[in-house]
Amino acid sequence: MLDERKESDIVIFHSRPFFHFLVLSVRGHDVDSVILGALSMVIASVPVALPMVMQITMAIGARKMADHKAIVTHLTALQEIASMTVLCSDKTGTLTTAHITVMPDQIWCNPESGLTKDEVLILAALCSNRANVDDAIDSALFRALSKRFGEAWEERMQEYEVTKFVGFNPEFKRTVCYANRTATSGGTASALRIGKGLVDKVLQTGSDGGDTWTVDKVQETRSIVSTIDTEMSTRGYKTIGVVVSTDGGPMKMVGIIPMLDPPREDTTWVIDKMHEAGVEVKMVTGDHLNIAKETAKLIGMSTNILPNTELWPASAMRDEMIAMAGGFAQVMPKDKQEVVAVLQKQGKIVGMTGDGVNDAPALKQAQIGIAVHGATDAARGASDIILTEPGLTPIYTAVVESRRIYQRLRSYVLYRLSATVQIVTLLSILIFGYDQSISAIYIILLALLNDITMIMVAYDNVKPSRYPEKPTVVGLLSLSVFLGLMMMLFSYMYYAVASAISTGDFASDDDYRESVIYVQISLSIEMLIFNCREPQEWFWSSKPCLGLTLSVIGANLLVIIFAATGTVIAQLSASDIIVLCVYDVGVLFAVDVSKMAYQHWLKVNGFGSYLDHIGKDESGSKVGVGGSYICSLICELSRFLLCLGEGTDENGNPIRRQRPRKEYLREESEHSSESMTLLSSSSDDGVELGSPGDTAEGASSSILENYS
Repeated sequence: MLDERKESDIVIFHSRPFFHFLVLSVRGHDVDSVILGALSMVIASVPVALPMVMQITMAIGARKMADHKAIVTHLTALQEIASMTVLCSDKTGTLTTAHITVMPDQIWCNPESGLTKDEVLILAALCSNRANVDDAIDSALFRALSKRFGEAWEERMQEYEVTKFVGFNPEFKRTVCYANRTATSGGTASALRIGKGLVDKVLQTGSDGGDTWTVDKVQETRSIVSTIDTEMSTRGYKTIGVVVSTDGGPMKMVGIIPMLDPPREDTTWVIDKMHEAGVEVKMVTGDHLNIAKETAKLIGMSTNILPNTELWPASAMRDEMIAMAGGFAQVMPKDKQEVVAVLQKQGKIVGMTGDGVNDAPALKQAQIGIAVHGATDAARGASDIILTEPGLTPIYTAVVESRRIYQRLRSYVLYRLSATVQIVTLLSILIFGYDQSISAIYIILLALLNDITMIMVAYDNVKPSRYPEKPTVVGLLSLSVFLGLMMMLFSYMYYAVASAISTGDFASDDDYRESVIYVQISLSIEMLIFNCREPQEWFWSSKPCLGLTLSVIGANLLVIIFAATGTVIAQLSASDIIVLCVYDVGVLFAVDVSKMAYQHWLKVNGFGSYLDHIGKDESGSKVGVGGSYICSLICELSRFLLCLGEGTDENGNPIRRQRPRKEYLREESEHSSESMTLLSSSSDDGVELGSPGDTAEGASSSILENYS
């Protein structure tokens, strides 16, 4: 239910055209023209092209990201990743090559087993799936067999008949096979039960629902194996343990196989760029703690990596530790989800990478779920972005492109709000104060030309911000209202002196006067986009794209032709047209000077920091619509204007209903599918993304640092 204050605000907001209608009717204007004028005011007040520009901009960005090997499944992910502050990344295949190499000569064999290194290697291969070429470890074992035994490796495998195979499960962290060994020279026939997996898991599986066991002499064996495993992991080796039971006897540890998974060549560079972009990268891996630390050291990440045992039980101290840690090792799927949830509670925007079925809960939990190259269908279905090549580079390019998308959308929203403030306030002053109405065709022409020309904002050249975006409604409104009022002031100033400087019949001819008002507003409002492109810099600090420049020039030339020829609008004298052009170019510079002075005033008086915290809770997270920040910004904006909150908190800020994220994403995806289809075959004349390094170098500081 709306309170009385909000109901009155809504009436006032919606009744402005009614007041225009009432005033003009009382003053003797024709009812039909007054109704038409009121409807025109409504049209001028509504950003009709806003949804279209947003969808086109995001669809173009999605196609650009696809060119850089990142497929967007939800367009809203393009906006959320612009605000991402933490990325939880898997190790194998993302930070490393996933091209694992087995080190046969470094295999440790348990002296009590009596087996050789070659025999341990063969047992591990028996417990591997040859058909699963996507399994990096199994493929590496078969490559090692082929290299060590040549063509004879298959003959060695034929000495065993596998009767049952239990595949790898991320929850159990092991594979099991049952095989019969045939009688050979120097050996006897026997039934084998072979286990292969994480060393700790094959020593003592526990009651986890899988094929379970505890090795013989587990405490003594654990002491020996732990020392060997730790030594190998400190040398950067990934390890798997092999256990065997013969003829139904107890399981015995027979060996540890070391493997090398080197970091990708570009990982260190990408990690540095992510840090420069204000995104913290945490390693979340199922590998041994020492392996994770060694890999982190090689690629320049924090070595403050903790085992999964530190994640439980939950506590305030535990939550703080998660925020400070550089990553976590030996994690299970539930651990990944817990890490994401804790970081989110701290107000962070979290991205999560994953590839398996059990990663799906964590991918859904994160604001940006990222399915890495080779991920399962379940992981892809739970993700917002799907990578089609290994590594973090596609994620970094997605961050850069999404921040560009944000800048384009912000420019348009800021422009459209400012233009609306200018048109509505100026016409209100002219109607109420001077009984000066303006023809409905002029207002419709303003809205039409603005909406058509501003579509090119989707292709504009923009600089991605150096840090994650933090949009707020009050910050955007404050600047848009200021720019709109400044534009209104300059338009009013021209109206006030026009009768003295005009060579035409401005004072006595209503049609001529309306035409002058229209041309002045139209020329200035088209150039306003250049002020809005760089809200904290001079408008000439960056070059707009050719398409946007030509569209603005083209629209203004069209208006000038209308005025010079008397087409659609009343004809103006050549001298008046020249004066209007010169004046509006001066307005472009004057508004930019005012904008910079306003930003300086905000910084000096500390209002930039204040605006940054409007609409956030104590943790710093957004209070408002869940999901996409850009779409949230628009939704919050409309709610702010219409006062549709559901009560206020103790600070007087509106409390708004939260929407389930995935439900919002699904609705947004369905709404935007048509735009994606239309643009899928079109050519992109926008700016090329280029290499990640090129886009990050020289990036400006956060565009909304003080007022967004």
